[in-house]
Amino acid sequence: MKRIVTGFIILLMTACTSVGLVPQKPQVELKNVSLGKISLTEVELHATLDVLNPNDYALNLSAIDYQVDALGMTLGKGSSLEAIRLAPGVKQSVKLPLTLTTASAIKFGQAYYSQAQKQLPVTLLATVKVNSPVGPLSLDFKDVKDIKEKAP
Repeated sequence: MKRIVTGFIILLMTACTSVGLVPQKPQVELKNVSLGKISLTEVELHATLDVLNPNDYALNLSAIDYQVDALGMTLGKGSSLEAIRLAPGVKQSVKLPLTLTTASAIKFGQAYYSQAQKQLPVTLLATVKVNSPVGPLSLDFKDVKDIKEKAP
């Protein structure tokens, strides 16, 4: 009986994949991290992502959990619970807010300017929750981007 059930599950998964019910993972690229408002207690950053839906049908993202790291430090993390509809084959920009304490921003600045590198590699870690034809899915992403060249 177990073999029949296992065989049925494998057959069902194969059919769902070949018919396109299990979505392909959206392609996420970290485009930029820009500076927002600065106060005595916080520094606001905005991470801009380009998201491409490679599927033949729209994907509905119900949430994005994210973290942005650089120089061994977490610059910001959070969740976006705003639903996003990704049209098929279309690249779309998504902005995620990041907030650092001023103390963390100063620590990061000191670490950045003490490095002998000209580029700042920034890592995006994200989990995207997708409502798909086979039910809710969680997809994990990681992207590293050199953001800017240091001033001489």
